[in-house]
Amino acid sequence: MPTERFKRLPKEKAEAIRMAAIREFMRVSPDEASINRIIRDAEISRGSFYTYFKDKYELLKWIIGDRIREHQESYLLRMDEVHGDIWDTLEWVFGYSLKRTLDDGFMEIIGNLVGCSTFPNILKNGCDEEALANKEAQNYVELLYQKLDMERFPIERQMFYDLMETHGMIFLMSLKQLYRDRKPLEEVEENYKRHIRMLRYGVCPAAEHENKERQEEKKQV
Repeated sequence: MPTERFKRLPKEKAEAIRMAAIREFMRVSPDEASINRIIRDAEISRGSFYTYFKDKYELLKWIIGDRIREHQESYLLRMDEVHGDIWDTLEWVFGYSLKRTLDDGFMEIIGNLVGCSTFPNILKNGCDEEALANKEAQNYVELLYQKLDMERFPIERQMFYDLMETHGMIFLMSLKQLYRDRKPLEEVEENYKRHIRMLRYGVCPAAEHENKERQEEKKQV
């Protein structure tokens, strides 16, 4: 996380650091990224850098965090657009997110990150930061839940939280297939949507419906 000193920087200077970091993390993996190159492009001293961030990984977390917040906002906006249809939102968001990464070059950063040996550790925070991140995540999911059309989708709150957690795992798996395994975009997106539909309808939705009908017939006999 950036320090309070970084948060007080003029917007133009903070943006210069962000853009310099993005260019470097697009160029190579986080492990190979050069702080010297970042500070040179951002026109700051090495000493100043360490008053803003603990290391290059903290800088990367900040960049990714900004993207995650934008990503979350896209869910909320989509929920408004489709009048609380969570399933439409979940199917739509993967394609939207990929388009955003293609538009601004963020794809290269994700590709370098997913292929990095320290990928899991980069995404982890310290204990205090993790608690804060969990609280923010819960608040965000609760906002989504409040936008849910309960008449069409009567999902219990805990079940909804579990749904979003499972969706997160599917989303991450899809990113790995795309960037690490180099699978075609169309194949990855179709696999993603298939998993979302499986969450919605189950593995054997027709069989489940037939079973319910048989049970109703037995009750009537």
